[in-house]
Amino acid sequence: MDRNINDAITLRAGGRIEESNQFLLELLKNKIGDLYLNYQAAWSFDLLERESEAVYYYEKSIKNGLEGADLEGAYIGLGSTYRT
Repeated sequence: MDRNINDAITLRAGGRIEESNQFLLELLKNKIGDLYLNYQAAWSFDLLERESEAVYYYEKSIKNGLEGADLEGAYIGLGSTYRT
C-alpha cells in the first residue's frame, strides 16, 4: 500500500504528531518541491514546538508559490512561529 500525505495528516489528527512529522519528512525526500507537503511539514514542526525547524518549510512553501487558504495558513503559522 502506498502511503501519502493524507496518511500523515490522519496520524497528526489522531495525536500521533511525531510519527506524522517523520512520515512527512520521508515523503519530502522524494517530493522536495511539493509546496503543500512543505507547508504540512512546517505545521508538524510547530505542533512539536520545534519552531526553528518550521521556519524553513514555511518560507519555502510561501516563496515558491503556495496558494489560497494554504498560503494564508502558512503566513499565519510563520508569523506565529516568528512571534514565539
